Amino acid sequence: SCGREVYPAISTAVLVLVRKGDSILLVHARNFKGRFNSLVAGFLETGETLEECVAREVKEETGLDVKNITYSG
Repeated sequence: SCGREVYPAISTAVLVLVRKGDSILLVHARNFKGRFNSLVAGFLETGETLEECVAREVKEETGLDVKNITYSG
């Protein structure tokens, strides 16, 4: 009724499939209960490109440096 418009914050995230040959990398987060594994994932930081986000998240979660970052539809 006051005329103020509010939009929810949007947090861009990436989901990363790390592949070597026929194998894929799955990670297990400490906050996951049980034997749940997933792909590397994380949120984009301000000023970061998607490719930089992918490389940073993979490095943070696995210690690996990635190359040949490509997009999949």
